[in-house]
Amino acid sequence: MVAASCGSSGNTGGAGSEAGSGPPQPVSAATLNTALAQGVQQAGAPGAQGALYACGHLAWSGVDGVTDRATGNLVTPDTRYVLQSVTKMFTATMIMLLVQAGKLSLDTPLAQFYPQVPDASTITVKMLLDHRSGLPEYLDDPVIQTDFNDPEHVWSRDQVIASLHTAAFAPGIKYSYTNSNYVVLGGLLEMVSGASVESDFQTDIALPLALADTSFVSPPSDSDVFAHPYSYDDGSTATDQWVPGYGISSGTVGPVWTDGGLISTATDIAHFGDALFDGRLVAPATLAQMTTIDGDGEGLGPESSTYDGRTWLGHSGDYGGFESELWHDASRDITLTVTTNMDEPSSAGMTTSATIWDAVASAIDGAEPAYEPCP
Repeated sequence: MVAASCGSSGNTGGAGSEAGSGPPQPVSAATLNTALAQGVQQAGAPGAQGALYACGHLAWSGVDGVTDRATGNLVTPDTRYVLQSVTKMFTATMIMLLVQAGKLSLDTPLAQFYPQVPDASTITVKMLLDHRSGLPEYLDDPVIQTDFNDPEHVWSRDQVIASLHTAAFAPGIKYSYTNSNYVVLGGLLEMVSGASVESDFQTDIALPLALADTSFVSPPSDSDVFAHPYSYDDGSTATDQWVPGYGISSGTVGPVWTDGGLISTATDIAHFGDALFDGRLVAPATLAQMTTIDGDGEGLGPESSTYDGRTWLGHSGDYGGFESELWHDASRDITLTVTTNMDEPSSAGMTTSATIWDAVASAIDGAEPAYEPCP
């Protein structure tokens, strides 16, 4: 397979230096480019990136559409998106590296770090990772919501944690997906490592994998590297959430948001997913812990999803005008990712990124001859 060439909008997609160095694959770049473009059109998105890793190599990357509907600027392989909850996969990996190194335990009580949080003495690291802590959702706090209306508000993790006043339920008794868990895990990460979230990310993940386009630290506000975020604030029309003279809202991006604030590209996150699930970032025993999926479809970071009869592990993200997908099929050793700059209203039933991802996954699944596992 060769690197992607042109999407339907005429913008060039490019694969990295690893493209073509793996085993030959039966799905052509043209087929995947077409599928990406069809997914973007079906979802009504401004634009998107897609990437496929197969057998440890970048097999395809493609782009389609625009970063900004007002200017018509085309998406490029270097366009950045905020990953939203796909960020949780990166946070979980950094936490599990601390566990692997013996610096933290899955049974460590939260009280060791944040004794002021409700039920901190009985909440464990594992409960934070698999969403069984009982912590309330910080996004539901009225003060947090008020400050979210100010895109230039200077956030701190302490402010978010201070909003966790009352437990939603007793720790460990049930599953409830809550973003607060992963903001708290970011605090644990910094306390145990003694470094910033960005420093840990660079040391543990970005530098080993050479992820040059991924960071918790935002580029300058006037940078044109970002796709503009589009969101259905009025319920019927997706509007540009870019803040003139400022850029991306501070409630969307940055190191406070270890639940969703990482900046990246589809190719970089595909590289990360490939490395994680192929055991090149954590030890086999650690990976086994992370990918043990419970009855609620939750692991320690990764989640489980089924598409076209196949089980995929990974995560999706949607908020603040951005959506992303990172999913790995171990049976074929492939990782397929999508990033896009529009989030659907909650009533839509299917996210923008899922619509686009499904289109590309269908092209892979429908390939003739069939897409075979790695030799």
